[in-house]
Amino acid sequence: MGISSKQLKLFKSFSPEAKKRLIKMGWSDKVSNKEIEKEFGLNANQLEKYMRFELSSGDFKRWMTRRHKKFNLKSKKAANIKNS
Repeated sequence: MGISSKQLKLFKSFSPEAKKRLIKMGWSDKVSNKEIEKEFGLNANQLEKYMRFELSSGDFKRWMTRRHKKFNLKSKKAANIKNS
């Protein structure tokens, strides 16, 4: 599950402003993975690897927990709509 040299090169090619924006978008509840992919060219798996690369281990764990909770909430809402 390591980072390939191609991905590492891509991650390092981002400007400091782009890195800040990407991390901010990754933390945001209002920004979807599709928006991040459109702007930065990173899919959900690549975003996860990027966040692991940039964040401290504690911050990364908090981000993953938050990400999974956000995904589960969306899934539950979608299930409630289908069952209604």
